[in-house]
Formats: sequence, C-alpha cells, structure tokens
Amino acid sequence: MSSCPCGHGPQTMYDKENPVEERNCTIYTLVEAHPASIQVQRCKGCETEKSCHYIGPDGCQLGLFNLDNTHLFSHDLLDEYTSAYTSSETPFVAWVTVMTQRYKLYDSGVPFVGPDLFRSAWFAYVSIQEFNSDFQCPTCGPVPTQVVCNGITLAFQDKHLLPSMRPPTTTDESSPIRDS
Repeated sequence: MSSCPCGHGPQTMYDKENPVEERNCTIYTLVEAHPASIQVQRCKGCETEKSCHYIGPDGCQLGLFNLDNTHLFSHDLLDEYTSAYTSSETPFVAWVTVMTQRYKLYDSGVPFVGPDLFRSAWFAYVSIQEFNSDFQCPTCGPVPTQVVCNGITLAFQDKHLLPSMRPPTTTDESSPIRDS
C-alpha cells in the first residue's frame, strides 16, 4: 500500500490490524475505462472525518498507476503518452483529444479524463520513473555544459510574452560572428 496523500509520515502506512474499506474507482487503459473497486484504509494521521484521506494500493505489480485511489491508469497508457511526447512533441490537450476519440471508437462506457487530470497523472507517474542513462549525453554524462535543442517541446500562453523576449535565433550587434 502507498502512503497517504495528506503527507503524513510512515506511521500512516498500511496496517493489517486496521479495517479495509472498498471504494469505487476507474481504471483507464489504452482503449477504454473500466469501473472497478479498490481496497483502502483510513489514514491514521488524519484527525477528523471531514479531512480523512485513504491509503491505497500501489498497483505497480499489476501494471497500474494509482493516482488518487479513484483514478488508476495503466502503465501502457502513460508510457504511450511518454512515447508520443518524446518523439513528436505532442501537447497534452491534443493527446487527450485523440484518447477521447479512441474511447468513443471502442465504445468505452466511461469517457477518458480531461487534460488537467491526465496532466496531473502523467507528471506524477514520470516523477517516480527511473530513467537511468536514457537522458544523458554519451560523451558529457548526465550534466552537459551546453545543450542544443532541435525543437520546442514546452510552451506557454501568449499572455506571458514580454516585449523584451526574442527567439533564440535573433542576432544583434553583440552576437558573436563565426567564420565557419
């Protein structure tokens, strides 16, 4: 079982002496969502009924990522977005639209999640991944002194643009001149 989302320490981990409750959840896969039930325990660190959180299973051994004991995502689904993002710079909203259409195509009884929830799930998932040497330069190692990018994979809304901002290819009188 995983720790409580309220941030209480290790004392809130699963305890076989405490009662288990069964709650409804949804498992999201590559082609459809499945209503299911999940066994959880009340967090011993939460004091009041109103603010009580629950400790739920990890799900890793089943190929599932438990975001919040209500929304569980298959590793295949989350890995599929990672592959799309790293190979074609796919934005969250576009990918969620594709998944929404796929769920309709496969007549999923439960619709796919919205972009905000999927974004939260994906960032939580990748934050616990071990990428080892997947993202490091074979010559420079994990912390190169210079990085050259061939595309823009992250963007922000135009309301955040400042008049002083310029594309990285913009030159001026202080730009270095190279002969080659």
